[in-house]
Amino acid sequence: MTTSSRPVIPTDVGWTTDTDVLGLPRVMAARLPGGPVVMLAGVAATIWLSVADGATPLVASVAEATGHPVATVRADIEAFVDDLVGQRLLEYR
Repeated sequence: MTTSSRPVIPTDVGWTTDTDVLGLPRVMAARLPGGPVVMLAGVAATIWLSVADGATPLVASVAEATGHPVATVRADIEAFVDDLVGQRLLEYR
């Protein structure tokens, strides 16, 4: 993740959200029209929903939502976002 850009959901990605039996968020996302569908749960869903909400800075927003220090989670969040960019489910703008 670069400091001069932020992750966004491309227009050719469809997604929806629901909750699991414990009430925690889940996200299903897919490149349209052919997929595949990717299921995100737990912190992965929190990261996706933060991107969808336009949270800035993203890492600080997710850290606050999960109750972890920014320094502890930064590398994992950035790596996860980069992975979703690699799958073309997110892009940097």
